Amino acid sequence: PLNDVQYTLLGFAEGLDWRPMRFVKPIPQNRICHACGVVCKRTALLPCMHLLCESCYQQCAHDGKRMCPLDNQHCQDGDVDWKDTPAEEILRSEVACWNEDSGCEAVMAASEVARHFNYQCRHHSVSCPKCSATVLRRDVCAHLRSHCATLNPGTSECEGVSNYKEDSTLFLSFRRALEEQAREMQAFLEQLIVQSNPCDERLNEMCHSMNGLTETLKQELSRNISTLEEMYKKESCNSVKLLKESLMQHLHHNTLTKGDHEIATITEEIKKYFNDAVRGLSSRIDGLEETLKTQLTIARTQSTERLTQIAGTVEASKAAAKEDSQKTMERIEAVLVRCNLNMVRCVFFVKGVKALQDGAMKVGGCSFWSDRVYLRGYHMTPGVDFKRKGDFVLLHCIIRLLKGDMDNYVPWPFEHTIKFSIMHPKSAKEYEMEVKPKRSDLQFQRPLDLTKAGRLFVEPSVSLSDLIRYGFIHDDQIRVKIELLP
Repeated sequence: PLNDVQYTLLGFAEGLDWRPMRFVKPIPQNRICHACGVVCKRTALLPCMHLLCESCYQQCAHDGKRMCPLDNQHCQDGDVDWKDTPAEEILRSEVACWNEDSGCEAVMAASEVARHFNYQCRHHSVSCPKCSATVLRRDVCAHLRSHCATLNPGTSECEGVSNYKEDSTLFLSFRRALEEQAREMQAFLEQLIVQSNPCDERLNEMCHSMNGLTETLKQELSRNISTLEEMYKKESCNSVKLLKESLMQHLHHNTLTKGDHEIATITEEIKKYFNDAVRGLSSRIDGLEETLKTQLTIARTQSTERLTQIAGTVEASKAAAKEDSQKTMERIEAVLVRCNLNMVRCVFFVKGVKALQDGAMKVGGCSFWSDRVYLRGYHMTPGVDFKRKGDFVLLHCIIRLLKGDMDNYVPWPFEHTIKFSIMHPKSAKEYEMEVKPKRSDLQFQRPLDLTKAGRLFVEPSVSLSDLIRYGFIHDDQIRVKIELLP
């Protein structure tokens, strides 16, 4: 078995830079920077006997002097002893394959590990497109034939991957909850329709009653008026007939004076009769009007009571529907919270690599930002920073924490280890880097304002020329994966 000794090299070979490797035997301590732990080609031995790489030594300047970062002892540039590590000594050391965690037991010289990994190793791992499980590439077809669990594919490049066995149960419970709420809502709506049918029948009955009452009153009024007209005509004819007979009688007896007195008397009787007839007609019309008002008042009161009952029933139905809808939304929100907390991985494409490279060489740096995502409940924007260093362009992973809907359900400050991987477009090879955030950094605290989101610049980096050389760039774009480890 290999010893648990892992080192990161820098400056010995481009394909090995910043790639952590597990060595069979420990590297001598006089080859390792005591500050950053990187094995560098050139190191500085301080008078305090601490060893620093060139990068850490440049950071030791303080008030015009040099100060050891480990014990704060001052030193001069002339007191520093620079040492060069022979490349052959490191490159012939035996190391384990980068696919050791996937089962590869090959051990070779450090100079041969890249060639073995790219062309000889048979332990490359891939993600199953159906269940997202990690399997060996050589076994993926057999895995698919084994009827692995199928997840519903998403519409974007961001993939939520759960580390728990109950992922499929979670989604099935989510589906069952939605189906149960749909059945409850359907039953409630059917009940509401059934309850509304008697209300419709009552309204129709009221309308028919009102129409019948109105028609009856019209017919009664028409009959009364016709009766009064017939009575008036009949009485008028009788009065004229009596007057005519009386006149003929008085003319026959030639008693003019007596006839005048009788005519005046008859005229008074006719006037009295007509006055009595008019008063009777008016009284009947008034009685008919009172009857009509009474019937309309009763009908209006009954209509108001029935409409009040209907309104009460409708309001009760609305309140019940609102309560059921609120319960449904709370259940859906709870399921969505669990789903968002299980999203741990995001894959996106960096497009326009050539333009970003030219921009970095011209102005010193360019950034590419992907769409916003939720990973383990944290709202963030991942991206890649193109930074010029001499004649080369280095790629760094960058993320920006944003204010999100899940901030009350996740711990703060943000402490998850970030795994940054560049995926090969035609094989299962991945270039991986990891970084562990510090609790004291302000950009890892909980965001309070969308406009003041912090930006995290992740070290280490990868050389763009190495990615081009090993075929990681295809169609002027790079496929990048960011994963939050537990």
